[in-house]
Amino acid sequence: MNTLQKHIFISYSRRDKTVMKRVVSFLHNQELRVWVDDEKLKSGTTAWEEEIEEAIPRAAVIVVLLSPSSAESIWVQREIKLALLHKIKIIPVLIKDYSSAYSFLPQTKPKEYIDIRGSKEKRGLAHLKNRLIDLANSISSNQIESKTFIQTSEHLTQGIFSILRMENIIGLLLVWGISWAIGGIIGWEVGQTIGVDVDVIAAGLLTGTFGGLGTGIIFRREEIIVKNNKIPLITLAWATAIAIGWGSSFSSIGMLGFLLGAVLGGIGTALVLKLEINMNFKKIMFISLGWLIGEIAGLILGGLISIIIGLIIAIIFSADMGIEIGGLLVGIFAGAITGAIGGGYTIFLLKQ
Repeated sequence: MNTLQKHIFISYSRRDKTVMKRVVSFLHNQELRVWVDDEKLKSGTTAWEEEIEEAIPRAAVIVVLLSPSSAESIWVQREIKLALLHKIKIIPVLIKDYSSAYSFLPQTKPKEYIDIRGSKEKRGLAHLKNRLIDLANSISSNQIESKTFIQTSEHLTQGIFSILRMENIIGLLLVWGISWAIGGIIGWEVGQTIGVDVDVIAAGLLTGTFGGLGTGIIFRREEIIVKNNKIPLITLAWATAIAIGWGSSFSSIGMLGFLLGAVLGGIGTALVLKLEINMNFKKIMFISLGWLIGEIAGLILGGLISIIIGLIIAIIFSADMGIEIGGLLVGIFAGAITGAIGGGYTIFLLKQ
């Protein structure tokens, strides 16, 4: 079944919570992403409104659970207005008898309403599923057609920053910078007691574990993945990939081992994402390429930044301190840049 890469926003009255939960459960069983407001937040509060205003523009479709209660709800009316403002598709679902139902959404034809009242619920939910499948196919077709026009660099930049949120970039910078630092420090300690070959593999395992875990959490937060059980798989993919890549750096391929780790990690991440998202081989390769470019940029820029800082420290304090701190910083900056570019591009590619 084709699934929507964006979420399905559920608009409802909390008086209809019981029906809402059945609808949401059904959609989850179809492996569809569903956004429903957090009941821990009080409706009408600033925090609640901010969540709503952020979730609706990012939705693929708004499913309105229509009843006398929801028709009277000013919040449901505001959600519908916001959806119309952002030109988000609205699917009205009748859940209770309501004499003015067909006039509630004058822009929607009566035949577009889905009836799940009483004994019609099972058949109506199946109808809803089919409608969402058709919508998913339509979105996929439009995305293919949209790629035929040439984007200017200005439009592309605007598109990137409309999808990527700054906190995600900062999160990826911190996650991978700290991961490389932890891997490098503990790996070095292991090497002092066991052996040089082992310390690189240990560093790779630790770096991949922390980096993959952080990346998985950010992907889950951004709804790139729906289920939490994919986070350990992403963690495992990166731990294995970097251990192999960094471990092979002591063989004849040298520094190429770091690039190999990025490529394997990117492929592993894409294959985990493929369990939830319908993507072709080309997109898997693009995700892997993003991480490879991130690694190259990280090694180059991280190296330059650490050299500059190391020289400054050497001039002010001592050469030994400059070399030691510079060596630590190269890993931190290289990892941070790699994660920000690779992870950021993955989010952009899957959410554009």
